[in-house]
Amino acid sequence: MFFKFWANTRGNVAIVFTLVLPVLLTAAGFSVDYAVWAGQKSKLQGIADATAVAAARELYMANADVSQLTAIATNFANAQPIDHEVYGSLTVTANVLDSVQSQNDPVAAVEVEVTQARTSYFTSMLSGSFSPLAATAVARVLGGGRLCALGLKESGTTIMLTQHALVTATTCSVYSNSTSSSGIDAGMKSSIDAELICSAGGTDGGASNFSPSPTTDCPQIEDPLAARPAPVVGACDYDDTEIKHETTTLYPGVYCGGLSISSNSDVIMEDGIYVIKDGPFSVTSNSTVFGEGVGFYLTGDDAVYNFGSQSDINFSAPIDGPLAGILFFEDRDAPPLRRHVISSKKADNLLGTVYLSRGIFVVATNNKVAQDSAYTAIIANRFELSKKPNIYLNSDYGSTDVPVPSGIGPVGGNIALMR
Repeated sequence: MFFKFWANTRGNVAIVFTLVLPVLLTAAGFSVDYAVWAGQKSKLQGIADATAVAAARELYMANADVSQLTAIATNFANAQPIDHEVYGSLTVTANVLDSVQSQNDPVAAVEVEVTQARTSYFTSMLSGSFSPLAATAVARVLGGGRLCALGLKESGTTIMLTQHALVTATTCSVYSNSTSSSGIDAGMKSSIDAELICSAGGTDGGASNFSPSPTTDCPQIEDPLAARPAPVVGACDYDDTEIKHETTTLYPGVYCGGLSISSNSDVIMEDGIYVIKDGPFSVTSNSTVFGEGVGFYLTGDDAVYNFGSQSDINFSAPIDGPLAGILFFEDRDAPPLRRHVISSKKADNLLGTVYLSRGIFVVATNNKVAQDSAYTAIIANRFELSKKPNIYLNSDYGSTDVPVPSGIGPVGGNIALMR
């Protein structure tokens, strides 16, 4: 009888074990998946933090437009290093928590939430019962965003770097409005080092060509200087002006036929507005030109600037008047894609904004450019950089009396991650 009972007991144990085994396996599987979720949530939080900072940088330029902020936040988040085949796509929302108080002291915050379905290995049959993982971050704008380079052309390559060309813009943003897949092209050993690199289309170049990795499919930015009135052009004050073998001083006015400085000349330009009309502004042949508080308006046929390889130029923009903060202003009716060229051996100071809404900003030199400027901002239809220049787009607005045009950047400017 005892042996029969023992046999029956062993059968009961087997039955109980069979019934309990799925529960044990489920519990073990849940533990494994829970650990996976913890790691997934940690990665999600890191992405949310970085995305909030990126969205906050755009806040000033995007004029607090929630749809634009959400678009750039989504593109930025999905560009982060995460295995989408394993973890799935991200859902991103962005909200502006405060409003911009004033042009010179914008204070705002962006809240970003990033959600993602839970990755399940052992609890996949129950995955529908679990809510998606979510991570939230808030980044605050202290002083506003800073835009130091904007390519306005909406097709083709808008910002092109070749050979060993470098752009150093570590405290501000480099932006292309082109929807082309190669809107920003950094080839060979060229590179862009900026606070943010953003293309409305795509980019060409490897990881070593960009720091940080560029954000693509960004919302386009409207020309921040589109409403800025052009200077009034009066009658000619000077005709076909050529300076050769001279040490002299030039004065503001309308220079019809252009302005040519060459042959070892040494020129000081008095402060004010220089209208370069129907001819180029050229500095060549070992000539040196210095101008503090000067602004140049380029209008009419062939009105471009050309600073040759043996030139030495040093300019800062006016602190007031029609061209306050603007160093070069190209006529908005100029023919498209005229080339404005800096090949200078020494162009250490270009303080202010270069505004070429129709033209191409060209740098072709083996030297540094604008490294001593408190700030330099470039708004151009297109950019071309070649040879081995390193153009510095600084944004130390507080160290100069030259004002920063509205839409480019206020005085100061920091991004703080709040939570």
